[in-house]
Amino acid sequence: MKFLTRVKYVSDYFFKKHLLLTNTGIGVMFLGAGDAIQQNIEKKLYHGKVYDTRRTGNMMFAGSAFGILGHYWYKFLDFKFPGASAKAVGKKILSEMAIGPPLFLGFFISIGLLEGKSVVQSFQQFKKNFFLILAIGQYMLLCKQ
Repeated sequence: MKFLTRVKYVSDYFFKKHLLLTNTGIGVMFLGAGDAIQQNIEKKLYHGKVYDTRRTGNMMFAGSAFGILGHYWYKFLDFKFPGASAKAVGKKILSEMAIGPPLFLGFFISIGLLEGKSVVQSFQQFKKNFFLILAIGQYMLLCKQ
């Protein structure tokens, strides 16, 4: 029982008391780890490809921005459309679908510029990944409900 009490304390500490810090940390870790995994795959596929720590750093920076902005975005959605009814969730999803893509485009362009790419190249990368981004975004929103 003592173990469960500690788990509850840690859970409350991070997910209630320090949610902004937790969301930011999760964003940094997920995007950093995702990029590290992707680069290891690329290294195996394209022999001789060197690991780009700057790219991972850029992704971690984007993760911190996603964490912070996402925290306040979902707080706003919960305030504007309270509850977890089908109607409230539907409104949250529609809001996410309307606002999400332009925000993600901004992030793609920002990351592209950090990597030395042009705005046009970054936009092409966004178009290539648009449906995947949209699907993941909707999945994350549904999981939060």
